[in-house]
Amino acid sequence: MYFDGSIFDKHDRIILQFSSGKDSLCCLYLLKDYWSKILVVWSNAGDEMPETIEVIERVRRTPGINFLEVRPILPQPLSIQLHGLPSDIIPLRNVDGYAYASQRETSGVSIQSIMQCCNRLLFKPLHDAVIAYGATLVIRGQRLSEDLHSPIRSGDIIDGVEYFFPLEDWSEEQVFNYLKEKEVEIPVFYLRVGHSLDCATCTGFLDSSKDKIAYLKEKHPEKYRVLHERLESLKQSLDIERQHLVDAVNI
Repeated sequence: MYFDGSIFDKHDRIILQFSSGKDSLCCLYLLKDYWSKILVVWSNAGDEMPETIEVIERVRRTPGINFLEVRPILPQPLSIQLHGLPSDIIPLRNVDGYAYASQRETSGVSIQSIMQCCNRLLFKPLHDAVIAYGATLVIRGQRLSEDLHSPIRSGDIIDGVEYFFPLEDWSEEQVFNYLKEKEVEIPVFYLRVGHSLDCATCTGFLDSSKDKIAYLKEKHPEKYRVLHERLESLKQSLDIERQHLVDAVNI
């Protein structure tokens, strides 16, 4: 694959936001000729699987790569304890700070949106690194063919920072083919899971996490137990709200 590398002539402070997934790996090796100009930054949310750490350590030790690990203010277990379980569905009475919070049923738990949780654990630490480093170019392995992606597009400039997504128009097949062509080791979990393993015990994104949960159950039963307990607590609270809806519909 070819891209115009002239963008690297316009910037001296460049960050590649790395997630440890296949797209980040592909992006990293696509830009191998420019490693000397790039700082690779990864946010350790505090709930990583050994498979993720293995990828990170391999990248960290690769000659020529400048690597920085950042962390959120609180690791995932403490952040969830303080702010609630991340969820795709959020009943108002389960959100801290609202008047209905004092009227929670006994089985209720604190719940936060998945984006609030991701922002605290991933996006903010990465953004803070951009500011601290004084970066003027941010690179990501974002592809438009993914179900979930940022509204930012390659070439956008926000607050003086330009964004560059060299894989924006790539397919997943192209990503895997490129990694094989360059003999980059593809994490073995991709034989079972269709995406990276960020935040092993996350209770959000359930529409696309079933393969990850099954993998967790088989390979990491201790983390699966934590996740299952969280999902059960979440389900109890959501069932209460669902019943209110059912009752209202049946009036």
